Amino acid sequence: CDFGSATTQVFRPDNSWSAQQRAMLEDQMNRCTTPMYRAPEMVDTWDNSEIGPSVDVWAIGCLLYLLCFNKHPFEDSSNLRIINANYNIPTSDS
Repeated sequence: CDFGSATTQVFRPDNSWSAQQRAMLEDQMNRCTTPMYRAPEMVDTWDNSEIGPSVDVWAIGCLLYLLCFNKHPFEDSSNLRIINANYNIPTSDS
């Protein structure tokens, strides 16, 4: 279930969510997703961004990047790089 497609559930964390609720959601995401393909809203649940179909689009973008450039945009799975969408388009070798 790397791409979040195993569920149609949408999560809408907000300031009323307890730390325990966030921890349960994060635990579920840790069990069902690969860090390199996680969207920023999955990495930082305290941002209170909706976790829904857009995370699938992010994961597909990571996959397309991998297919185009033969490397993953977030190979080190750095949370800070993912949150800031910090990636580089490789230059051509030719």
